[in-house]
Amino acid sequence: MDKIIETKKRDNIVKIFSDGSISSVGSDMAIGSYAATVLLPGKEAPDIVFGSCSHTSISRMEILAINEGLNYVIGLIHTIGLLPGILEIEIFTDSQYFRDCATGEKDRLKNMDLWRAFDVLGKRFASITVNKIPRNSEPLQAESDRVAGICRVAIQETMRQTMQKIKEPLCPQPKA
Repeated sequence: MDKIIETKKRDNIVKIFSDGSISSVGSDMAIGSYAATVLLPGKEAPDIVFGSCSHTSISRMEILAINEGLNYVIGLIHTIGLLPGILEIEIFTDSQYFRDCATGEKDRLKNMDLWRAFDVLGKRFASITVNKIPRNSEPLQAESDRVAGICRVAIQETMRQTMQKIKEPLCPQPKA
């Protein structure tokens, strides 16, 4: 097992494996998606949070994946019987951008709305540790990558079908 994933068995560590996906880098019409695989203390099977949006960037999807993972954990705090202030979060991401900006090694110049949300969410936990890992090097991060990709493709197909219907005349002309 990778050294990053090995930790002492503690009942207050939540692990979040995240990934973002985007249809075309640099496009104003980019469709993005994200997924966060959340492993809660004492649970064998992880939970997956995912979603998508249009007119976005890969950096926004990477941040949103983690923010939504943190939101999910906050929503479950009472269910797992822990107070938020004692939970420690370990984030595993393949995004150098997220790691550098989250740890202060790089200035946050863009996506300030999402960074502010990250900072507010982070205050709900005892600590947050960000680990940069190679893409798909851990099974749960690879699962986030897979789910984000499926979500993006599904949204793209739905949008394509919708656009086709919009182009069809509302009142087709009768055939002669």
